[in-house]
Amino acid sequence: MGEQVRTTVVALLIAGFSSTSIAVVNQPESTIDQWHAESSQHTLADSSVLTEYYGFTTATKLDNVLLRVGFVPRFDCSPLIGIVIQHESAFSGKPEEAPLPGLDVLADGDSLTLSIDGVPMKFPVAADGDKKQTRLWFDSAFEDRKALQSKFDLGNVAKLSLTSATSITFSLLGSKSILDGAQSLCHEHDPIPYEKPKNR
Repeated sequence: MGEQVRTTVVALLIAGFSSTSIAVVNQPESTIDQWHAESSQHTLADSSVLTEYYGFTTATKLDNVLLRVGFVPRFDCSPLIGIVIQHESAFSGKPEEAPLPGLDVLADGDSLTLSIDGVPMKFPVAADGDKKQTRLWFDSAFEDRKALQSKFDLGNVAKLSLTSATSITFSLLGSKSILDGAQSLCHEHDPIPYEKPKNR
């Protein structure tokens, strides 16, 4: 099933409903590794609960921009990769005064360039968001998302180019252990029993 589910389907499920952080995945203490992991639950329209385990890191010079990789048990724990641009500083809580150039013209189907250790590749975009954040999902099939996760495992630095003059850089150091841990917890996930809502 995971191979057949497009990024946009899972992304809309995750983005469209309430989310509650429920746990933090165990991770090694390090001043070098900048990756962290959490899990969250999303209540869907039919009252069922969608659980996601994900790893994330902040951009090297922008604390309001995250690179995240999520794993959802319901969709065989295939990686869901995205860039999240929060419209306020994660530290100060104040709105960003200068939005990143290029975000206002992005649309579904557009393709950006993601370079890992200087090697460029296409980053097809499924864009969504709200007043609080803009999300740029890597909109591709399972095999492509799995391959990109493997590149994160082996890489040191990822750079996403929004325009010819604007790019966002992320450290990949520590990503492998964090993402492996999050994905393992996804595979070990014990589903919450679903009770169909009673008709009134």
